[in-house]
Formats: sequence, C-alpha cells, structure tokens
Amino acid sequence: MAHNFTQCLLVFIVWNILYLQTISTSNILVVPMESDGSHYFVMKSIADELVSRGHHVTMLLNGIYKDKVTAKSSPGIQMEFFKSNFTLQDHEDFLTGMTNAGLRGEYFSYFMENLDEFMARTVADCHNILYDVAFMSRLKNSNFQVALVDFGFECPLLQLLKRDIGLPYIAVSALLALPSYMMISNRKPYNPAYMPELMIGSFDHKMFFYDRLINTLLGLLLNIMTVAIDHPLEETFSQFGIPNELLRHADADLWLMNTHFAFDFPRPFLPNSKPVGGLTTQPAKSLTKDLEEFVHSSGEHGVVLFSMGSYAKGVNADIAAMFAGAFAQIPEKVIWKLNGQPSATLSDNIKVMDWVPQNDLLAHSQVKAFVTHCGMNGVWEAVYHGVPMVAIPLFGDQPDNAQRIESRGIGVRVDVTTLTSDLLTQAIRIVIDEPSYKTNAKKLSALFRDTPRTPVQQAADWSEYIIRHGDARHLRSAALDLNLIQYFLLDVLLCLCLGVLMFSIIMFCFCRICFKGCSKVCARGTKVKTQ
Repeated sequence: MAHNFTQCLLVFIVWNILYLQTISTSNILVVPMESDGSHYFVMKSIADELVSRGHHVTMLLNGIYKDKVTAKSSPGIQMEFFKSNFTLQDHEDFLTGMTNAGLRGEYFSYFMENLDEFMARTVADCHNILYDVAFMSRLKNSNFQVALVDFGFECPLLQLLKRDIGLPYIAVSALLALPSYMMISNRKPYNPAYMPELMIGSFDHKMFFYDRLINTLLGLLLNIMTVAIDHPLEETFSQFGIPNELLRHADADLWLMNTHFAFDFPRPFLPNSKPVGGLTTQPAKSLTKDLEEFVHSSGEHGVVLFSMGSYAKGVNADIAAMFAGAFAQIPEKVIWKLNGQPSATLSDNIKVMDWVPQNDLLAHSQVKAFVTHCGMNGVWEAVYHGVPMVAIPLFGDQPDNAQRIESRGIGVRVDVTTLTSDLLTQAIRIVIDEPSYKTNAKKLSALFRDTPRTPVQQAADWSEYIIRHGDARHLRSAALDLNLIQYFLLDVLLCLCLGVLMFSIIMFCFCRICFKGCSKVCARGTKVKTQ
C-alpha cells in the first residue's frame, strides 16, 4: 500500500511539474508604441514581469533603435526588429523640436506643421511590417499564446494576427483614459459632465456650467481632430480588410488602463478594462556610489530632482539659462536629467546627467521635490514614493496630469509660457516649505500602495488569465458591435420623434375635424333658432 502511495505521489509531482512547465513556457508578443522612451518602459516593465514568471517574451521594435535597445535589454526578452525608412537622427531631431516647441508654449503649432511628415512615417513603418512577407510569416509561426500592444501603436498588426491565426491580444494604455476618444474608439462609458477631456482640455472633475459646456465641445473637437489625423491610416486598414479603423481595438480581449483612482478622477469602466496604473513603479534599488555621495552631500537642505522626461532631447540656450538661474537661487542640490550639457552657466549645486535612476532617486529620503514635465511614468513614481511636485506640463496628456497633481494637493502647477527663474524658484519653495504638500503626497502614496498585487503583477496576472482561457469574450460588451448611431440610440430617438410627430399630426387632424364638425352643428342650431 505504501508502494502504491509513493507511485501516486510521484505521478502527481511529475504531472504538476509538466503542467507548470507548460504554463511557464508560454510565448508572448509585446508591441510598444515606441521603441524607446516612456511608452517603451511601460511595455518593458510588463515584459520583465512575464519573463520573471518563466514566459518567453518577444518585443517588436523599430530597427533604428537596434543598437540602443540591445545594449540595455533584459535577459530573456527576444527582440524582433522591423525595418524603417527613417534614421534615428530623424527621430531625435523631431523630438528636439517637439521639446523646445513645448517649452515655448508652441507645441500645437509645431505638431500641426509636422503632422503630415509624422503620419507619413507612421504609415511607412506600418507598411514595412505588414508587407514584409518573411517577417509576418515568422510572427504567425511563432506560436504566441497572447500579445500585448500599446494602444498608441496604430498599425493593424494585432487585428490581422487575431483574424488570421486567432491570436488573442490585450490593449495597454500608457496614458490616463481619454474619455470621449475611448468612447468613440472602444465604447467605454462617457459623460462630459464629470469626465474632464484630456489632451486639449484641463479641467477638474467638479465642473460648473461653463466648464461642462467647454469640456463637451472639446470632446467633440478632439474626436474630429482624431478622425482627421488618422485619415492616412484608413487606406492601410481597408487594404488589409480591417473593417473599422476608428473602432480599432474592438476585438481586444482585455484593456489594461494606466490609471489608479487615488490619483485619477473616478469614472466607470467596462468589465474588460482593468486599471493597473503605475506600471513602472517599484521598490528602490541602491544608488551608485558617486550619486549617493552627491545626494548625501546635500545635508539638511536635501535634493531637487528635475527631469523633462525621456523624450526631451535638447533645450535651447535661453530656456536652459532660465532653469539654471532658478536652481542657483535655492539651497538644495539639484540633479538635472538632460541629454547633453545645457548651454548655460551652472552653479555648484547642480549635477547634470543624461540618464538618472528616477524611481530610485525619488525613493531617497533626501529628495524633497520633483520638478517634472508631468510625463505619466514620472508622476506615478513620484506618487508611489510620496514626493511633492512642481508641474511644468508641455504637451499631450501632461496638462491633465498637472491638473490632477494640483487637484490632489501634491504639487503646484506653473505655466511654461510665462515661466521665469523667480517664478520657478518660488514654486519649488512652496512645495518644499509648505508641509501640506508632503503630507498629501504621503497620504496618496499610502492609498496607491494599499493593494495586495502591484500594478505590473496585475498586468501579468491578466496576461496569464488570457493564456489559460484563450480569450475573455464573457467580459466583452455588446456596445462594441454598435455603430455610433445605434450606441447613442439616435435611430430610436428618431423613431420616437417620428412617432410623436405622427401622433401630433393625427391629433391635429382629428381635432380639426372635430372642430369643423362642432362648428357646423353650432351653425345649424343657430339657423334653426333664427327661423
């Protein structure tokens, strides 16, 4: 009997080992919007977590970043590079122009001037993927169990893979949810009365009549702009038989939303949308010796961290001088993340670095404030570590992130178009010297951390959920099968309006007939009495 028990135990152990190996060797495709910068880091954080669980991960990246990405790639992540008609320098020049335009408050005009070129690159890169027969064949034959794609990746690659080989995929939003656009493109619930518009608006979620009016109009404008901007992609979608370019991720099995309602404003989501805000946050690692020494040398005053993000590729002389002048006026040490040395005279308290371990620095007790352009990853890391912020938004979702920083009382917002050295100095002093900002930041950090699973663990959990079950159709809303006329019940309203109109006409005719009949009867009665 003991022998039989031993055999059963061995069979059970072997079966479990084989089962776990089957789960741990799943092949997963990860597609970031960009092959560098904040969107890349969001997707890479999920990829790293999946690799740590034993999965094989392949990342699809732009070939112009091959040398740069390979040098800092994580073990266990395989790279697939697609060809590009453009060079890394082309991209760097665009980002440099975008950064300086944003710092001058001229981002929108810069973007519109370069829109045709930007969309031409997007379409060209997409065609380089879809028309490369060998490349597409390799992807289709890689036996992927699930794919994760950045929502900003506009090429219909994942839609094609789902249609042709049945590959389930998860859409990942690296930004906060864009209310009206998410309703248009994915039928997520939307109400402009309390959902402030992103990208071209900057409202709190508590709005007066005028704010609600403007917010509604901005939502309409944003979607008109989106349709106009995405127009060059329509032909690509139609060429490959993707029926609706605007409703581009209707077939996504799940949505991972980079939001958390400790920081973002509350709003409803559909069951297939999972909030996993703060995907790049993590416990701090030790700083390098020279960086630790610089931070420690700040003494009782501490350190201010200044970063304009991974996309900031250059700052012109006047703006650099303005920042340098502000930092020269404060007693704190300053770590300035910037690619290349600024063309300005720097005081002794400033250390310029082309790369910083931002998450690890923000966790350091000596860091008193974070001067930021309000990129989503940096904001989440500051929230995670409870660091108050000076918000200098430039473009995109940054003004909206700045609004939330201000609304939550964890920082102050300054306008880049009117910014001076004195105003920046004043803002830094406010967030450091006024205790409420640190108190609020620590409270928000506690709310954000109070969860049994970290954001990146949740993202990996849901990826494995799709691997186990093959899809998540039971979470998919039927709203995704409706066009906008059906979704907004415009056909029903038209039918009701026609019904009311027909009823009104019938009643009018009936009353008119009755009135005429009564008039004739009355006329006859009057005539009889007269006789």
